[in-house]
Amino acid sequence: MTAVFALYAVTAGFGFLRFDDPDYTFACPFVKNGLTWSGVKEAFANARHGAIWMPITWLSYMIDIAFFGSGAGPHHVVNALLHAANAVLLLALGRRLGGCATRGATHTVKGGWHWGLVALVACWALHPQRVEAVAWIASRKELLWAFFTLWGLLAWHKGRGLVACGCCALACMCKPTAMVFPFLALLVGREKTVGGVRALGALLPLMALAAVTGGLAVYSQMHPEGMAAKDLFYAGWGERLLNAAVAIGLYVWQMVVPVGLHLDYRAVPGGWPVDGVLGLAAFGVVAGLVICAARGATRTGGAAMWRGVVWGLGWFLVTLAPTLGIFGSFGEHARADRFLYVPAMFLPLAFARWGKLKGVKALMLGYLAFLVVQAVPLILSYRTDEAAFSRALAYDANHGRALAHVGEARCAAAYDPAREGAARAALLDEGIAMLRRSQEVRPRDVTAGKLAYALMKRGRVADWDEIRSICSGQRTMDKGQRGRLNDASRGQGTEPLSGTLADRDQKGQALEALGTAELRTREWRAAAEHLSRAILAPGRFYSAEDAQLKLAFALHNGGQHTAARRLFGELAKSTRADISARAEEACSVLRRSPNAMLFW
Repeated sequence: MTAVFALYAVTAGFGFLRFDDPDYTFACPFVKNGLTWSGVKEAFANARHGAIWMPITWLSYMIDIAFFGSGAGPHHVVNALLHAANAVLLLALGRRLGGCATRGATHTVKGGWHWGLVALVACWALHPQRVEAVAWIASRKELLWAFFTLWGLLAWHKGRGLVACGCCALACMCKPTAMVFPFLALLVGREKTVGGVRALGALLPLMALAAVTGGLAVYSQMHPEGMAAKDLFYAGWGERLLNAAVAIGLYVWQMVVPVGLHLDYRAVPGGWPVDGVLGLAAFGVVAGLVICAARGATRTGGAAMWRGVVWGLGWFLVTLAPTLGIFGSFGEHARADRFLYVPAMFLPLAFARWGKLKGVKALMLGYLAFLVVQAVPLILSYRTDEAAFSRALAYDANHGRALAHVGEARCAAAYDPAREGAARAALLDEGIAMLRRSQEVRPRDVTAGKLAYALMKRGRVADWDEIRSICSGQRTMDKGQRGRLNDASRGQGTEPLSGTLADRDQKGQALEALGTAELRTREWRAAAEHLSRAILAPGRFYSAEDAQLKLAFALHNGGQHTAARRLFGELAKSTRADISARAEEACSVLRRSPNAMLFW
């Protein structure tokens, strides 16, 4: 436990990733104020926020904020502690399944499996595939559902059905994937044998919880908050099965050879997932090994080995099934390391029940060292958005989300007033090129707004025309996507999605860029309208003072002198030196010549 926590202790100094972290913590309306009664009610009642119902996970974020504030560090520390606790629980479950612990006494079984179980649990805990679930704050749900599932299985094996039901309910409220708990309970079994009727009666509450959780999961995915209804099954069966086969193959391959791991594996819409050939090849090898194991067990009478293989495959496939996309479209994601957090437990558990490991201690220690060496740089890549998605780009140069995040980070670095000259221009050009490429491979309104804002900052003559083109364009998605969303919105009694980007801009970036372009071309009335809307945009997350200063120029030049002077006077008191200086200069000019034209 100490070694596991020590590996992830460095994450205490990491920040938030803009990929889901804000929406789960400081930007979530019912989480950001900490543990409040209204927040608790909303966590349980709102099944649509983030397209997932996970009230216990929301409560964990609230508790972090209530006790430690809104910084990212405490969230990371809690994730590391949960992961270390899960390693201990996994070891405890393995010991119980292996017969090393009995009620009221502890003994050691011959054969050397005890140290082998510890080594395999350590491999699971220190494996680079665990990094996404631990180092990414938004993956807390994986850690929590694993925590309560392991507790519940321990209770179930001891014959404590009520405790197991409680843990199952808590796990389901951490992440709906926990709906697989009844199947895991069947695999684990109970220490005390019971009759068929009694066993079924004990499983019925678990199955009921799983059914309710599954229904809530489907509803959440189909009706995400603030978005049009989605169709989970628009991808055909062939495409979904192909994705599942490739994902399984790559999961198993990277369990053995953890190279190329990164955040957010991309699937090509309508085509093969990334690394599809390698994934299918690995899937074929795994299938072949299973067949060989079955034949070997049949010929040599190795029934125990065969039972271990079947048991391990059962655990792996059952826990992985809800995330493979078979029972719903996989969307943009081919797979995710976090989805393997619980499925990968199959190896130490199957070994504990049926395995033997002799004479390979040096090999196991060497492999553990190899895993740590691979895990450290992956953990460090989660320190910032730019680092995390730069790693993704290193393995997938056309990753649309990664291009958008890294491009925005490059532009943000160029905005730094301390950066001047050629270095600033080069960073801005690089960021704009990445945002353009992102729009080509993954068109999104949000990315279009960021691109327009970056072009505004660069401010070349040609950039103003491109800003106008971006802001007047229709919804940035392909025709098939638009049709599906429009059909879904009609079914919900709402208007189809349409209009220009300026009409849909929730963050104000595109509106501010458009207003600035109009200010440069002396369209005062249009500039004032768009800048006013940019300042009042409901999703605005950055300072409005730049837009307010431009608005004051547009208002004055458009003839609204009183409103402009009042706004200039307010901005002259700004704590930002660049804003206050420009506002004071404008006030000075207007005192000398009230009707003078002001140029931005």
